[in-house]
Amino acid sequence: MAHFKYIARDQSGKRVTGSQEAPEPNVLLERLTQKGYVVTKIEPVNETGQSSWLKMSFGGGKKISEEQFIFFNLQLANMIESGLTLISSLDNIIKQVKNPSFRGVLRKVTSSIEEGKSFSEATSQFPKVFPELFTSLMFAGEASGTLDMILQRYAKMVEDQFELKKKVKSAMTYPIILITVSVGVVVLMITLVVPNFVAIFVKSGVPLPWPTQFLYGLSMGARKYWFVSILICILPFAVVGFLKTTVWGKKAFDTFKLRVPLFGSLTRKVIMSRWARTLGTLIGGGLPILQALVISKKVAQNVVIEHGIEQACEAVERGGRIGDTFREDKEFPIEVVQMISVGEESGTIDKMLIKVAEFYDKIISYQVKRLSELIEPAFLVVVGAIVAFIMISILLPIFDMMKAIQGGGFK
Repeated sequence: MAHFKYIARDQSGKRVTGSQEAPEPNVLLERLTQKGYVVTKIEPVNETGQSSWLKMSFGGGKKISEEQFIFFNLQLANMIESGLTLISSLDNIIKQVKNPSFRGVLRKVTSSIEEGKSFSEATSQFPKVFPELFTSLMFAGEASGTLDMILQRYAKMVEDQFELKKKVKSAMTYPIILITVSVGVVVLMITLVVPNFVAIFVKSGVPLPWPTQFLYGLSMGARKYWFVSILICILPFAVVGFLKTTVWGKKAFDTFKLRVPLFGSLTRKVIMSRWARTLGTLIGGGLPILQALVISKKVAQNVVIEHGIEQACEAVERGGRIGDTFREDKEFPIEVVQMISVGEESGTIDKMLIKVAEFYDKIISYQVKRLSELIEPAFLVVVGAIVAFIMISILLPIFDMMKAIQGGGFK
């Protein structure tokens, strides 16, 4: 009989930890699920009493692409809505799935259901494929007998989030390509073109003006110490990556992302849209507000916003309201606070949160478009100035050489 440590959430959303003996992880998972827990982790405890931090069989399953998961949800929701049983729907989807890893996971999920497990229990065995948000909603849908409606809500949510992400990526694709190509052209000119021209001037004995000397020194330094140049380019990303692993560094970086001009406002709106849609879907799916808040906190992906959500969780535990907590937290926009407060007053907080998400989606689309329109000319001006400086550095010695030839300076 092995000893296992577990982490779970109860029906109110509170975090529960403990340890039990069981012949295997799946047996313990079944016990905890029967108690109404949503299990997030089970790990064996070795003889010294410490966890081995190895994921068990239910933690398996390779990650699949976002498009594959969205398509799976849409298919399953439509099949269930059309009257097919869960097993039949999964069997039909398995036949169409081309990803062998995902197909294997779905077969194991189907087998678990046939053995008597619920859909949420079966999918919770594969947290890499089915996130906690998905399994929690499925658990609520099964408990309330509205699994078909929950599947439709979740499918709509992930599709909307994916569409928003695509819009942002699409709008920023051209500026990114422009920046990449421009930087490449400038680097080639400095490292290849400039040295060849300057070599001609040096042989001709033409004195080099300061712009040419500066550019030539920069070019020769970059060629001679190329590894240092690469290190200088990589070092900032490495430092930022390290700082993000620390608590204070993560907080500072996330705060900066919300404060940086132009992009900070957009980042905040994207977070608010994603969080509001998730929380609205969870509450609309029948989850208690506290549990929904706990789960939705994970989609914020920003410790500053997460802190505000944690404060709201504590307020709800004390019998307070979400809107009142967020009103004191300056990180949450006033329109979000007002709509949540109205939703709490009218009992339609889930609908209000979805409206918040839809409202921000429209603003984000417009703001991203405007931002890309601003970035392009601004960067063209910067690149144009750099290219102009390079051209001046090359042309000035040429003019000096022509003057010397006309004045008889060369024989």
